[in-house]
Order: sequence, then structure tokens, then C-alpha cells
Amino acid sequence: MDSNILLWFGYIASGVIAISMTMNSIVKFRWINLFGALSFAIYGMLIGAFPVMVLNSFIVSVDLFYLIKIYTKSNLFDTLEIRSDNKYLLKFLSYHNDEIQIFFPGFVYKPEMNTITFFVISTGGRNLF
Repeated sequence: MDSNILLWFGYIASGVIAISMTMNSIVKFRWINLFGALSFAIYGMLIGAFPVMVLNSFIVSVDLFYLIKIYTKSNLFDTLEIRSDNKYLLKFLSYHNDEIQIFFPGFVYKPEMNTITFFVISTGGRNLF
């Protein structure tokens, strides 16, 4: 194979991996990184660089493992009903008030007689991310 084509293939594979590092979404990161690592593993094989091939093959397997885990997880979140005067809830709202105001300007928690309050909790995110 032409050495210029191989060189550009390696640059493109490197670029794809670099782009994957800019992703905010873990799913986008895994997919783009998978494609980049697979490309780089092929590049390593084509130029006879065994360590490059082995490392990127390992990265491909890690990306596949986590993508399978992400897509087969059926319940990432659960809800927990709590009383409106729950001390943890009030402390949480107080502690995060500045951030809450950014997304919900003027928000004030004023539970009324029929208010139902829920916490949305992660049931598996710590293992995935």
C-alpha cells in the first residue's frame, strides 16, 4: 500500500480519537472512540506496529464492553417519593440553589398541601460512567 495513504490513514485515525476526547456525552465518546481505535488498530497492523495494534484493540474491546453495558441496562434511574419537609431535600435545595437559579430563574420551593416531591436517583450510572 502507498506510504502516503498509510500516513494519512494514521492521521485521520488520530484525529478521530482526538475528536472523541471532546465529547460531553459518554455514549458519543464511546462510539467515536471505538471507530478511532479500530482505525488505529488497523493502521498499526498495516505498518507492522504491534504495540499500536494491541493497545488500540484493547481500547476497542473496552469501548464495546461499555456500549453493550449502556444499551442493555434497562433502568438507569428510579424515583424516590419523599415528604416535602424532608431535611435532606431542603439541604439539597439550599446547597444547589445557585445552580438551580441558572436553569430555573426565580425558583422557590414552596410545597403546598397536595405537593408530591420526588428525588430522581441513579440506579447504575456510577458503574457506567
